[in-house]
Amino acid sequence: MPKVRFFILITFSDNHILIDFLSLITRVLGKYDFFTQDIRYSFDIAGNLITDSRYKMKIASFKKLQSLDKCKYLLKKTGQIQDKLISQGYSNFQLTCGYLNRDHVISLYNTASPERVYVKKNLFAQIQLLFKNGKVSTSKLENKEFSVPDTKKFFEDLQSIYKDQVTK
Repeated sequence: MPKVRFFILITFSDNHILIDFLSLITRVLGKYDFFTQDIRYSFDIAGNLITDSRYKMKIASFKKLQSLDKCKYLLKKTGQIQDKLISQGYSNFQLTCGYLNRDHVISLYNTASPERVYVKKNLFAQIQLLFKNGKVSTSKLENKEFSVPDTKKFFEDLQSIYKDQVTK
């Protein structure tokens, strides 16, 4: 299986979490190479539409291409980051991690649900975005974060970089 590009998406309302979040991901996962500006998120943390939402998103991606086994390890480490942030008093945020390849943006989870596909022990995947004929489309079961235009644009740009990376 070709290597993939790992990412973490954070949905949050408290700007103070970013300092601790960036410190933890850099220490635990290594240096990220792309980190978005704030992306406005018109939903609450549960995904309910709110017109005056104070929530924002940021996405960090990591340049080094990873195997699926390494992504499973990074998912575990991301869970530890989430636990650490919660222990520091942050509770109003959500972390989603996954990977991008030529054809998809996939979210990874360590628990099963009807929308997720079993990959291997303690690893489940859910397709969020599809790339076809140079266009990105959302899957019918996507998390709302992935339907935001700026998020889709970020992943379109990242897919171009990924394609260049794997052809070198």
